[in-house]
Amino acid sequence: MSEPLETLICYRLERAQESLADARLLADAASWNTCVNRLYYSCFYAVSALLARDGLSASRHTGIRSLFNRNYVRTGGVPRDATRLYNDLFERRQESDYADFVRFQADQVRPWIPQTAAYARSMGAMALTRSNTVSTVTCTALRALLLLRMVPTEHLLRGASSSGVLASALPSLVSSPPAARARR
Repeated sequence: MSEPLETLICYRLERAQESLADARLLADAASWNTCVNRLYYSCFYAVSALLARDGLSASRHTGIRSLFNRNYVRTGGVPRDATRLYNDLFERRQESDYADFVRFQADQVRPWIPQTAAYARSMGAMALTRSNTVSTVTCTALRALLLLRMVPTEHLLRGASSSGVLASALPSLVSSPPAARARR
């Protein structure tokens, strides 16, 4: 993976995490429609990072969804049920941003927040892995994700330049939310 590509992937994953953080703030302010927008964008940026890893891009949101579904979901690289959230949030964002008289409520939106966090972690893990080697730029990306509470500290402290460190981080990236890792 080239350094510019890894920089792009890292940037998009940072945007995914920023959007998720914004969604949490908006939820605290009970701004549910805008929260839905930011949750969608968290998924969108994470999916865009994965597509970038494989040299895929599109200029429209529907194109990103289409590429993702065609290249990862239909091939079995991403389980169908795991991508349902992304597709649902796309539809909900369309409603909240463009339809009149649409008002989301807390009980609808709150469950999507931890689901989106898990989804972004999963897509981020996939986007950062290509082989069993980890370059310096990937290590920089991992450090950036650590700052964003996506990767547990102990994986970086073991020596991020050694082969297999990213692979050892993947189970916790995908399976445990930041709060659970903080209790370890």
